[in-house]
Amino acid sequence: MNRNLTVALSAVVFALSLEAASPAYWQSGGTGGFTDPSHWRDGNVPQAGWQVRFDGTTDAVVTDADMDLFKSFGSVVLAGTATGTRLTISNETAATISVNNGTYFFVSDGKVFKRGKGTLTLAHGSNSAMVSLYGGFEVYDGTLELTASDGTAVMPSCPVGVFAPGVISMPTNVHTKFKGLYGDGIVSNAQASLIQNLYITSGSRAAPWEFYGTFAGNVKYYGENNGY
Repeated sequence: MNRNLTVALSAVVFALSLEAASPAYWQSGGTGGFTDPSHWRDGNVPQAGWQVRFDGTTDAVVTDADMDLFKSFGSVVLAGTATGTRLTISNETAATISVNNGTYFFVSDGKVFKRGKGTLTLAHGSNSAMVSLYGGFEVYDGTLELTASDGTAVMPSCPVGVFAPGVISMPTNVHTKFKGLYGDGIVSNAQASLIQNLYITSGSRAAPWEFYGTFAGNVKYYGENNGY
């Protein structure tokens, strides 16, 4: 093969590999449209495994139509301003987001809202905590179900709010740790015959404590004043 052609082809392959490795940037507010190139910087619709970044200038709503693509992302970074981006997941049908190998799916300064009547399952794999958000995670409708495959604490770096009729379902095989719990919804242990520990800590992150809701099932609560 001609040497110049070989060099040119190598350059193209290298450029394509860089493009694939680069994060995709959301640039349009509103509901849905995650596969629409006009909603992404340079028309760069993200693929499975990519990092997706929301820079804080526009909010976004994930619908059922977007869920297959959304849950395939490598990570979702909600950043850009002092308060971060507000991302709403509005699912009317059941959906599961999984993460493994010590990674986080939701990261940075923003906040995630769970709306819609469907159950959203965050499946924590080996050594993975799923959510590290300064702004936190709030549940308004349906159920946020937390599951884990090992002894890793669930959501240890995230304030959590749950508002009626919203429900948070705790994992049945590991303890759960929130940086603050607030709202008037339900925190449930689906396996009522087994006590599940819920640890509420504060520290450097904003950590509201105003929980006026209900603990359903066999939940044992520990606050920071309990020595944890």
